[in-house]
Amino acid sequence: MKPEIRKRLYAFAAVIFWLAVWHIAAVRVNLTILLPSPSETIKAFFSLASEAAFWEVCLVSLKSVFSGAVLGVALGVLIAVLSYISEPLKFLFSPIMSLVKATPIASIIILFLVWIGKNQIPFFISLMMVVPIVASNVLEGLENINKELWEVTRVYKFGFLKSWKILYRHSLLPYFISALRSGVALAWKAGIAAEVLCTPDNSIGERLYESKLYFETPVLFAWTLVVIVLSFILEKAMVWLSCKLLGGDRREH
Repeated sequence: MKPEIRKRLYAFAAVIFWLAVWHIAAVRVNLTILLPSPSETIKAFFSLASEAAFWEVCLVSLKSVFSGAVLGVALGVLIAVLSYISEPLKFLFSPIMSLVKATPIASIIILFLVWIGKNQIPFFISLMMVVPIVASNVLEGLENINKELWEVTRVYKFGFLKSWKILYRHSLLPYFISALRSGVALAWKAGIAAEVLCTPDNSIGERLYESKLYFETPVLFAWTLVVIVLSFILEKAMVWLSCKLLGGDRREH
């Protein structure tokens, strides 16, 4: 059996195992308000998905978090490049990056509630979560570029595209893709957490809060399932798009 097929079978078996554990636990508890079964959650999910408002809510949350993440990636790369070419700028940005990493997300959300409207908070939270991760990873990649290859590209006067293919694609792109995966996942979770706390209109966070408020636990689990699925899709889409634009192969990373 091929290793790739074996890994997929193991992954599928692991999912089935934990679904079985969840089902057994739900049967033992026998109280939907505390722990709905997988079937009850799936039923609630399809009930939500049958409504047009469900897709509108998903698009609202995706738009705010995705746009914040994209801008955060761009700013992170810019900060990394500026920090690489200028040591004073590196020391200038460093405290801000460390401050953002160390500050609890809940504190930032509460501060933003004072400063800006609730509908804009998920965008800015997503942006702030991505910037330091991308900046630190890309800077590390720049600092670890193979010096010998760098000299070869200079001596033989390779053009930018050829230098990118030989040097940056293999030295820098793995750091960038790693940052993208971590950053987008964190941005999505932080963005949804911000929505739960500040309840923007027609957002997933608002629906999560309402289902908790009215003790609709199967609906709460269904929306949580939506968050997980969309997180997976968003991460894969960002990595695929980046590899397409930058000339990498996502299978390598």
